[in-house]
Amino acid sequence: MHHERFVAVIPVKQKGNQLLFFLRKFRDYWGFPKAQVRYQDVLENAAVSLMTHTFQVKNPVIHPDFRETLTFSYSQKGDPVLREEVYFLCHLVTSPRVKLRERYGWFTLGEARTLIRYDNLRDLLERAHQFLQATLL
Repeated sequence: MHHERFVAVIPVKQKGNQLLFFLRKFRDYWGFPKAQVRYQDVLENAAVSLMTHTFQVKNPVIHPDFRETLTFSYSQKGDPVLREEVYFLCHLVTSPRVKLRERYGWFTLGEARTLIRYDNLRDLLERAHQFLQATLL
């Protein structure tokens, strides 16, 4: 079985009294920005790098108390693959720079819930929102 490891970021910003979540449109679903990493990589550093290098965000703030791991398997060309995705919550002050605007966007919790089709990602969104509600109040 082939193993993959990804670091992912749940980017959030506050606009007035509303939280907005930054989503990326993959081939056939909406989700959070992510990148494949090596097993020896320090995940927190990789999360910051994803935001600073890929999206040119200055000073992203990773919430140290929020770290969630999703593990699932799938088949790729008939071979089984086990994927681990480690998610960090990232507060942004500046917006990410993106080339293909139709593949990215800021969404309210309700809009993000509607766009995200996979239950595990929707549940992750809910946990991130609950964490933010508890820490921002």
